[in-house]
Amino acid sequence: LVQLRDRELLHAIETDLRMAAQLRALTRVYRGVAHDLRAPLNAMVLNLELLRRSLDPTTPRREDLEARQQKWVGVIEQEIQRLRRALDVLLAQTAPPSEKAEPFDLRGVLEEIEALLFPQARQQQVEVHVSVPEDMCTVVGHRDQVKQSALNVAINALEAMPDGARLSLTLERDGDRAHDVVRQGDGRARVE
Repeated sequence: LVQLRDRELLHAIETDLRMAAQLRALTRVYRGVAHDLRAPLNAMVLNLELLRRSLDPTTPRREDLEARQQKWVGVIEQEIQRLRRALDVLLAQTAPPSEKAEPFDLRGVLEEIEALLFPQARQQQVEVHVSVPEDMCTVVGHRDQVKQSALNVAINALEAMPDGARLSLTLERDGDRAHDVVRQGDGRARVE
């Protein structure tokens, strides 16, 4: 048993313990990501092969060929997006943890998420509507983690609407709490 009186030494030990825990978690994340990357890569390879064969001049032309090619390209695009998200998760896991929670305006996070969702939403003909209060909504936390969590929920909702609809992101206040409410059609998910 060691009694620690030096704050700097205690802080250094806490940091080392956090880093060791993060390395253990990274090992599990790497294994999971490697496994998760196989499925989208296999789907992309299969669809690219179908597309390649359809472009071969010796392949007989069918009336529905262009529609099928568009479908194969769509699958490839979706799988690329899935790979990108897996990479984003991996990179988020390897980022050094911030030392402490800090205050930030939650409104800016939702506005950034709206901008990130726009290209995919436009392609899917999904209307994204963001509603934030006029007054600042200051919370104390880890901004990037809050943003990533809310973005993941919004992306999941967007992916569930391939044929267009409305996706609403609303920032609500309830006393000293804030809620990011994601509504997709009739559904509702809450991130607090």
